[in-house]
Amino acid sequence: MSRPLSLLVVLLVVAATLHGALFGGLVYDDLRVIAGNPAIDHPASWRATLAEPLWGPTFPHWRPLTQLLLALAYSSGGAAAVHALALALHLGAVGIAWRIAHQLLEPRAAALVALAFGVHAVQAESVAWAAALNDPLWGLGALVAIDAHLRAGPQRMAPVAVLAFALALAAKETGIVVAGFLVAIDLWRWRDSATAPRWLRLWPCAVVLALWFGARVLVFGDLAAGFDRGPGLELAVSRARLLPLELLGRQAALLLWPWPASMFRPMPVAGTALAFVAAGLTVLVLTAWSVWRRARLASLGLSLLLVALAPYALRPASLGEYPVADRYLYFAVFAALLAGGELWAHRAGFAALAVATLAWAVGSAVRVYDFADQATFVAAHRARGDDARVIYMAAQVALEAAPPRLDEARAEFTRAAALAVAPRFGDEDGRVRLVADIEAGLAWCEFVAAAAQPRADWLKVADRFVQILRKHADHAPSHAGYGVCLAQLGDLDGAELHLRRAVELEPAMISARANLQRVLAMRGR
Repeated sequence: MSRPLSLLVVLLVVAATLHGALFGGLVYDDLRVIAGNPAIDHPASWRATLAEPLWGPTFPHWRPLTQLLLALAYSSGGAAAVHALALALHLGAVGIAWRIAHQLLEPRAAALVALAFGVHAVQAESVAWAAALNDPLWGLGALVAIDAHLRAGPQRMAPVAVLAFALALAAKETGIVVAGFLVAIDLWRWRDSATAPRWLRLWPCAVVLALWFGARVLVFGDLAAGFDRGPGLELAVSRARLLPLELLGRQAALLLWPWPASMFRPMPVAGTALAFVAAGLTVLVLTAWSVWRRARLASLGLSLLLVALAPYALRPASLGEYPVADRYLYFAVFAALLAGGELWAHRAGFAALAVATLAWAVGSAVRVYDFADQATFVAAHRARGDDARVIYMAAQVALEAAPPRLDEARAEFTRAAALAVAPRFGDEDGRVRLVADIEAGLAWCEFVAAAAQPRADWLKVADRFVQILRKHADHAPSHAGYGVCLAQLGDLDGAELHLRRAVELEPAMISARANLQRVLAMRGR
């Protein structure tokens, strides 16, 4: 098979496997990051799109290229355009992975590696979930940089690699590892060549890194560039020390066995999973052994894998309560496949990878349909685990159904409340916020029930929200609920005050913005 035909076949198979993502909607964080994001909803606001953090100033996520592309795609074609863009970026990444693999492997193995990278079961999340657009975006930048750097040789710096590094940084903070990829490639190439790389040729990457950091200082308004923000992580000392190894092991295990598919993989709060610590140590030992033995592709692939996973293993506090996720492995899949390059050249290794690729492809083809809409997404995850946040979302779906399924919603909120009492991995503030959300959900159930009555007791319902606000003064859903109750009682001034507070605290809350507009219309504004 000719090389152009090989590439075409790989891209067609990947597209056929993941085409279901094109029919997806907006789910989970999409509703906040895209549908409810004023900067995304109004792309003409360039300052908001390019010069504000994606999740607001309390989180260290500034991703201007991702925000710009989301704004342009969503404004032009809604969710379908965002999904089409994500699939196009992924196919571009697969094409570059094919080029890199053909530089390092024999043609048949190279094509299979590119195919396995494209259809691996962990890729479904990055392609089908609109809010994860940043992962194929920065991954494409990383692969372009690696391809250009390999072709440039050890004596000069490819401008394309520098540009790709800049774009990866603008897509996601994880793009910083691309500089590590380039250094790893030079070290790997140096071991096989008598010609030492000219390290000074990497100075453009240092300039890009400095400019990016300086831009973040301006965006966040502090010298830490926002990296000191985000949730905390409260763990015992012994667990905190072993956590990087455990996370490395968990992510490596997910590469091999990405089932059951889920975006919600709760971490235990206490105790250490020694099996995953051992898996993390195994990755480190294999990397050291491959470098010492000069195992050509294994040393390169494992080194790239360690660099790719380092931000997630070393900064777990930035990952929230679900630090193990498929989307974090977008590039790591390719690095791991590259590490086994020598194995795929043999008949048995090639056959094993082909069988694994088929299994991964089936998993991806099925999973992309989990993102069809919020109800489908929640139902799929509800069936795969008993997690408080998932049950809370299931309750929301029941409450917002037409007509509302109040008994089901109350039962699910109550179940979520019972689970949320226990400590959760991550910061305590996150658990407290979840508890407040659940309490507000139960209060909204009372609101919906009251609205169906001919003579509703709005004072009683309003008191439910007041009770929550006494414990959580800055809880946006409770401010919104209280504001709507006040509107029902005829207190339009109070309704406007609390609804404005809700929008101020959570600009992405579409319902609060809509109710505020109704109150303003009632007041003739």
